[in-house]
Amino acid sequence: MQVINKVGEAAFDTHDLELFLSFASQASVALDNARLYEHTRAMAVDLRDALEQERRLTIEKEKMGAYVPKHVVDEISRNREQKLALGGKTVNLTILFSDIQGFTRLSEAMEPQQVIGFLNVYMTAMTTIIEEEGGIIDKFIGDGIMAIFTATSEDDNHALRAVRAGIRMQQKVCVLRREWETNRPELAGMQIRVGINTGEVVAGNIGSQTRMDYTVVGDNVNVASRIESVSRAGEVCISEPTYHDIAGIIAATKLEPVYVKNRVQPVHVYTVQVPPASEAS
Repeated sequence: MQVINKVGEAAFDTHDLELFLSFASQASVALDNARLYEHTRAMAVDLRDALEQERRLTIEKEKMGAYVPKHVVDEISRNREQKLALGGKTVNLTILFSDIQGFTRLSEAMEPQQVIGFLNVYMTAMTTIIEEEGGIIDKFIGDGIMAIFTATSEDDNHALRAVRAGIRMQQKVCVLRREWETNRPELAGMQIRVGINTGEVVAGNIGSQTRMDYTVVGDNVNVASRIESVSRAGEVCISEPTYHDIAGIIAATKLEPVYVKNRVQPVHVYTVQVPPASEAS
């Protein structure tokens, strides 16, 4: 700010100087406010962009969760800038396999869209039970389900949670059958098999550098699958290691040993007592 002369006076005095200083201070405050406004506006734009990006990531994460196990999605989110690596680690967990008895025969009596509709209802009901018991859907295999139950703490009984899930799945199928008696009579006799095994497996990313799948592999996975395949419709069959973890909590009866391919020793199997659906908690 420049002042050249004073109208009516020969010179400026102290009062004029104080007035000029007041003008200068106000101008300085205005400039600082303008800079602060621009800075705040830029921060608001950055925050808005960050929130929008986070919102999109949340939506993508929810969508991805329908195809990839939740704990894998969480791991990807935690390590967004890191490349996923192949490999795994040995863990002790419980594996559950389920399958619809005579699904081929059932599907032959239905139109393709009816089959898809039926499977969606069935899979949703089974998935809800598994997740409520703390299980993770590893994959859907046609009409079959493979789920894993891992320890959430040192004293967590993941085998017990898996067996409870199997019992509830059988009970839910009974409820669904009653609902289908009137509107879907071809499904009124539908039954499922459930096989469960507990033991050490290798869990991790398996596949190629460009396409991988988080899953579990090992002999104990094969045992669980074999137990499910030899169980009878409506049963929940478990291995001896699983039985040891639920003994005294859930009643089970020992069956004839089962032989698994490439195994010399037979697998001791138990059938779990499944209460009627009306007694389900």
